[in-house]
Amino acid sequence: MTFPRFNSGNVGRLSFEHLNELFDTVEKLKPLLSMRGGSAEVDLMLVARITGSTANGAHTWTEVVPKAATDGGAPFLWEERTGGAKSGAANDADYDPAFVIERFTWTGSNPTPTRLPNDSVVVLRKLRRKDGKQSWIVVNGVSSGGCWAARITVATLTAPAAGCGAQTVQQWLYDWEEVSRASATTMEWTAGGRTSATVGKARNGAERGCVSGVGGPPPANVTETNQAVAVGTVVSMSLDAAGRPFFSLTNDRAISCA
Repeated sequence: MTFPRFNSGNVGRLSFEHLNELFDTVEKLKPLLSMRGGSAEVDLMLVARITGSTANGAHTWTEVVPKAATDGGAPFLWEERTGGAKSGAANDADYDPAFVIERFTWTGSNPTPTRLPNDSVVVLRKLRRKDGKQSWIVVNGVSSGGCWAARITVATLTAPAAGCGAQTVQQWLYDWEEVSRASATTMEWTAGGRTSATVGKARNGAERGCVSGVGGPPPANVTETNQAVAVGTVVSMSLDAAGRPFFSLTNDRAISCA
């Protein structure tokens, strides 16, 4: 709706020029006041809490604001903004999900999407797709990089390294799931977190060709063989430059003497 314009009249000190200026300002702000829908291109940013994700990396979210500080040393905490913006449900015609910008996506192939854990607080920027539908990107550095806690769930033996003489040096591919600390003594799977199914199987950087453990070759009369990192072990997971998950943890070893 376009507001009318006036060319005369006043009420006390309020004149028709004041009303026209007010209407001009409101019309310029209308795209910002309407957070969803409309066709105006707005460079809009907000802070949001991730509430869910799908297999293709589409995240649902709700806008948040910092909680009030009770004193100068209060932590920086968040709460949902009353009347704030939020994504629609995945089956909503106006669904406007948020996505993490992936590395190495310019080839035209589909990268493995990053799925952020539920309750992650991120900065979102509004974009509009070529077909006119709107979506959001995560712009505050939360990406597929960084480190996170992961629990080993399966170890699959790969071919032993060749050319190692009498040594049988074994290496594994590891299935894993992202976990968080549930109590002082337990770790639990992070709902909506990353897994080997969504990011890829991991390798252990401590498993090197023709070397058992992280030391040098054993004495001539001793044979050392790497053992897989035990299922249930929690490790610090990272991604290499190509987006492949890895961790580094010394293996247990089986030792036999001649």
